[in-house]
Amino acid sequence: MLSRTAAVLLILVIAASILLISGCSTSPADQEFIDFADASAEEYLVSINEADYETFSKHLGKEMMEELTEENFYAFADQVEGIVGNYVEESKEFSKIQKESGYISVIYDTEYTEEPEGVIFTLVLQKVDGQIKISGSWFNSPKLRGE
Repeated sequence: MLSRTAAVLLILVIAASILLISGCSTSPADQEFIDFADASAEEYLVSINEADYETFSKHLGKEMMEELTEENFYAFADQVEGIVGNYVEESKEFSKIQKESGYISVIYDTEYTEEPEGVIFTLVLQKVDGQIKISGSWFNSPKLRGE
């Protein structure tokens, strides 16, 4: 017979395992966004390296297209390169997905040539008229935070 402490530990391990397993599953709707993000994020990041606005903008939503004009894109691409260098192609690794207010954020750990700590890249998506569009993005790293 298990001691009380061992029984409590066993219950905690089982509960943690159930939470971990259920947290790892994704719904078909989530998977649709993840699949879109995997392909479009790579294009998005590489297009910043190559200062290729046409490729960068092809999946942008209307508001983001209006905010991030071609001229603003080149300044943005220069700023990213000047701080963290270039994205290392195919280095992105899926981290997690978050949902908030009709938006889906797909978060990746990425590598950049001048950022030894790596860069957390967040791609914000929204379904508009049945199509998934990029509504925003964030880059986070020690160098980008000025540390």
